[in-house]
Amino acid sequence: MSAPDVLEALKSLSEAHGASAMAHAFASLQQASRAARRKARHEDGTLAATYREAIRFWDAQKADGVSIEARLEGLERTLREAWPRGREQPWVYLCEHCDDRGLHMRECAGTARGAICGRIALHEAHEFGTPCLCVKGARFKAPERSAEDFTAAGKVKRSGFSRAGR
Repeated sequence: MSAPDVLEALKSLSEAHGASAMAHAFASLQQASRAARRKARHEDGTLAATYREAIRFWDAQKADGVSIEARLEGLERTLREAWPRGREQPWVYLCEHCDDRGLHMRECAGTARGAICGRIALHEAHEFGTPCLCVKGARFKAPERSAEDFTAAGKVKRSGFSRAGR
């Protein structure tokens, strides 16, 4: 059974009337959730499987009376070994203005006079972003409008009636 099966079983439990119907619906919900957990256990990756095993080992150590410091050290060492390796070199930014975010972040003092954010009224100090000129900033810019967009917006579709009520 999968997540949709669990949802169906939950729905049938919410719609059940009477003690026997509720007991039957609850049993099917338990069966669906067990099957979903079993399926998830088999589909997990290396990191999740390692974490699950490390927690099982943690509980065994706790039962044996191992100190918390020793357990934490072992858990950290185990997870560091299983953690996927990422980038080894430091990140090289392509755009120094926006740090590859696409927005150039700026701060506005919030005064009505001299506000750099474009607001006219008095407002609180805040941080805002303007689209950067780099490639990543293109997604924050409004799309270019052609002359056809404006002429099409000005056209009115006429109906068959010339005046209301006639």
